[in-house]
Amino acid sequence: MIKEKIPQLKKLSKKEKRILAGELWDEAMDIDDIELTDDQKKLLDERIEYAKAHPEEMIPWQSVKKDLTKKYNG
Repeated sequence: MIKEKIPQLKKLSKKEKRILAGELWDEAMDIDDIELTDDQKKLLDERIEYAKAHPEEMIPWQSVKKDLTKKYNG
């Protein structure tokens, strides 16, 4: 496994490991590299249209992020 190649990981706290995971994810992900199937594109289009038609049911990302941060970071 890759983590055995980086012994310093054992010294990181769980919080630091979560931050590192997020940083690695952000660096590794490039939206242009993601290939969606036609079914996935259709589903996303349907969900976007639903969100536009029912904005009162949507929760802003900042609210979700704040709740998750509070829950998992104390």
